[in-house]
Amino acid sequence: MPVRAHLDVVGHRKFDVTEVFSALVPINNIVIKAQKSEDEWLQESMELIGEWRAIFRSIYIKWSLALNGLQVALERYSDPAWQAGKQFVVNSLRTDQTGPAKLTQIAVWDGHETVENHKAVIPYLACLGNY
Repeated sequence: MPVRAHLDVVGHRKFDVTEVFSALVPINNIVIKAQKSEDEWLQESMELIGEWRAIFRSIYIKWSLALNGLQVALERYSDPAWQAGKQFVVNSLRTDQTGPAKLTQIAVWDGHETVENHKAVIPYLACLGNY
């Protein structure tokens, strides 16, 4: 499966012109079939506009989901009951001279550190939505 298939969570549909006029399908991209071989690049570009639009919209939605997830995490990790007895642990696969990769703790945070580290990610991630 191509990488772009994983990027698009909203999709786009293609309609024949007869479907558009008979069913009053809302259109926001028109593809004009090439009449000459030297114009095929125009047709290909127009065909990609819908896919690109769906990918950009999907990336925006995923960005919004990530920010929302951080906000939900802040609420959870700010709860005094959570902070009283839990830690936030980050694991990663690491190798050393002994052989195969092993799951290793690379960060362990108490409640306060967990909240602060989640807060620190929000502005960074919010800035990425502007690119």
